[in-house]
Amino acid sequence: MSQKHGNIFSLWFGSRLVIVISSLPAFQECFTKNNVVLANRPRSLAGKSLFYDYTTVGSCSYGEHWRNLCRIISIDVLSNQRILSFSGIRRDETNRLIWTLAKYASFDDDFAQEQCSKKEREDSMIDHLLSLQELSQPRYYTDEIIKGLILAMLFARTDSSSSTLEWALCNLLNHPEILKKTRDELDTHIGQDQLLNEFDLSKLPYLKNIILETLRLYPPAPLLIPHVFR
Repeated sequence: MSQKHGNIFSLWFGSRLVIVISSLPAFQECFTKNNVVLANRPRSLAGKSLFYDYTTVGSCSYGEHWRNLCRIISIDVLSNQRILSFSGIRRDETNRLIWTLAKYASFDDDFAQEQCSKKEREDSMIDHLLSLQELSQPRYYTDEIIKGLILAMLFARTDSSSSTLEWALCNLLNHPEILKKTRDELDTHIGQDQLLNEFDLSKLPYLKNIILETLRLYPPAPLLIPHVFR
């Protein structure tokens, strides 16, 4: 649409007028030089219900609550230490997923009816946030805020990862020569006897470029989260 209408154009989303910016200079002007002026989020009846009365980091407007959410995410949820501490859990979940997919590869009905494991898993992200609710400042770790953080992570991580993976696999299958180069790189640097993890990505520039190109061609969402002029 930007090729037809220009880098800045307007659309009607129902009864709401929306300005779309699709050039880097205009984006920097709006969200780097004047980011505070455009830091608020639009409000709607659906957003009030879906985002726990605008308590999620992607739906709340700029202010004290937004700053507290950013602090919680950067320190308690997505800090380098916290991400590294969950590396074992991610590895176990990857192994469990591969085993389950292999087991039920030909039994779709059985796979759909598979019950979730009732085994307690300690030191999960929710457990960590709930412990902060008891030990830290309770008003910053309410049930609504914790549910909003989990919802934001599901939207921003699970959905985006699954759609990106789907497009990447689709394109690799349609370009067997690229698939062969990717497999050769994996066999050379990782081998066939161990699983790939996030620490191996620095050794796989070809695979990394495939991921970046997939995100460029097929972004998880066509538009960023909307902003409102204060």
